[in-house]
Amino acid sequence: MRRIISFLIGFGILAFIINTQVESIDKVLEIQVNANWKWALISIIFFLIHGFIVFLAWAQSLKYHDLNIEKRNVMSIHFISLISRYLPGGIWHIAGRLISLVNKGFDVRKVLSTLYLEQIIAILSCLGLVMAFYWYRPSIYSELTAISFVKWSILFSGCLITFLVLPNLLTTLPNFILSLLNKGKIQFLLRSQYYKLFFFHILSLLLYAIGYYFAARVYMPSPDITLLVAIIIFATLVGFLAIFVPSGLGIREGIFIAYLNQQGIEGSIAISIALLPRLLIISAEFFSVGIALWGTNEFKQVT
Repeated sequence: MRRIISFLIGFGILAFIINTQVESIDKVLEIQVNANWKWALISIIFFLIHGFIVFLAWAQSLKYHDLNIEKRNVMSIHFISLISRYLPGGIWHIAGRLISLVNKGFDVRKVLSTLYLEQIIAILSCLGLVMAFYWYRPSIYSELTAISFVKWSILFSGCLITFLVLPNLLTTLPNFILSLLNKGKIQFLLRSQYYKLFFFHILSLLLYAIGYYFAARVYMPSPDITLLVAIIIFATLVGFLAIFVPSGLGIREGIFIAYLNQQGIEGSIAISIALLPRLLIISAEFFSVGIALWGTNEFKQVT
């Protein structure tokens, strides 16, 4: 029920944004006809590579925790979980992966460790990129929000450096809570393994944001790549933290559209630019699921 409510909230936010931005359906359709669709193909390639790198990061984490699983099975579980994060119930996103691997006989504590580290490293990587863009061009986020980020950026940068230098702190609090509940502790990685996963997520986020850039080029001749990539990563970070909606649905688009409006982009074009990447990402994920399932025993039994 909670997941259904979350989905409805995200869909409601998205519907409200569309209603306030779109002047008429005819105008939106006219924009699609005049769009430069060759850039969409380049965009979806970036989203495919992004998804594959995220899969490799989780596969590496499983390997580091001595969970030896056939890569094709890991791939199918991973990409199905990504698609199902939009569905009411969303069991496959986190719990589904845990249940699937535990049912195959793998240690629940180790599987839980990989899922926890995947989420926390992804968030820290996103925060790291946000801080990098902020220090490179401080006006990027203050212009969008009319808030000075100087003090917050110092605080966040300090936290980020602390977690990079002392990565074991990431498991201290959850392990303390688990010990109170008499549960097995989350198993951490070697420092070199942690940094490798951090690099994977940094790279995947950059490719993801560049995919958005090329999606924007479908409707815009030459968007500022630095500004656009920075805003997308910022919106993705907020989407990560907005746990009340699945995959930041509506939150990410709202921030992106606010940026586009500030750049003087009219509502119908802004909506098209914000929604196209979401559709391309879902298409890339379905394609990846098809590749992962092809040739597996589960696929053969269904067909």
